[in-house]
Amino acid sequence: MKRLLMIICASGALAVAGFGAPAQAKVIDSYCSPTGDFCTGVFKAHGRIKLKISTFSLRGRYGLCVTNPVRRRTCHSFRLEHRGGIYTDKVDFARNFPHGRAGRYTASWHKFGNRLGHPPHFRVT
Repeated sequence: MKRLLMIICASGALAVAGFGAPAQAKVIDSYCSPTGDFCTGVFKAHGRIKLKISTFSLRGRYGLCVTNPVRRRTCHSFRLEHRGGIYTDKVDFARNFPHGRAGRYTASWHKFGNRLGHPPHFRVT
């Protein structure tokens, strides 16, 4: 049991390492699956909000939805790209999800019709 826990923790650490935001970026909210298969998150780099997914177990297209402060949800499809042994994608929030309302937003990633993990939240001012 102890060995299994160590393997799971190591997998999670690898996923987080692969998820790493650039040095100048600030992580706003993030989530990594308990198995370490994927990490999702929101960070701010150069004054812009980025929505990122990193995974070693998923491939191809995925859905990304953003819910605005009045609970209106907008979804788009994006493609994971293979980079350095993992599959990842980083989406510019403002460019892909036009908004004009300040408040709390929620991002959710979807694959095979299922939401991936807990949706991170972020504020737009």
